[in-house]
Amino acid sequence: MTPTTLYAIREVVAAAILAITPDHPEHQDARWNRVRSINDVQGNSLRNFLVRLLPSTETSESFYGDGESHEADLQVWACYGGLEDDADGPMIDEDARQLYHRLVLTIDPANPGIEAYTPIGWTYEDDAPGHVYGYHLFRVRFLAADTVNQ
Repeated sequence: MTPTTLYAIREVVAAAILAITPDHPEHQDARWNRVRSINDVQGNSLRNFLVRLLPSTETSESFYGDGESHEADLQVWACYGGLEDDADGPMIDEDARQLYHRLVLTIDPANPGIEAYTPIGWTYEDDAPGHVYGYHLFRVRFLAADTVNQ
């Protein structure tokens, strides 16, 4: 397996999210829209998103000749602005399911180094009516370059 980087994973994940056609029966026309900062996620828009990967840690899961297994928390920040009070929960749940299934599809030889994703849950940063935002949290396991033995 070929090693990868957090930067490469972020770009693969963002491209995968942009390819999603929302399943939720309401607001299917509100496609995912990538923004470049957490401040830009907030607002009245529906499905603005930002992919953020936290620093990784080495795991004991696997070691290959050219790399070692690492894990990192993957945050998909998203805004669910402009929704009625009771509409955000079901939409967040449906989007989380779709995000996970799309992420799993990135475990492919075309995207070297990605080993697995684990869904963790949703964290609210603001749950004010009509202005909900936070992040979907996943853990990604990947092969990082073994810089010590090179």
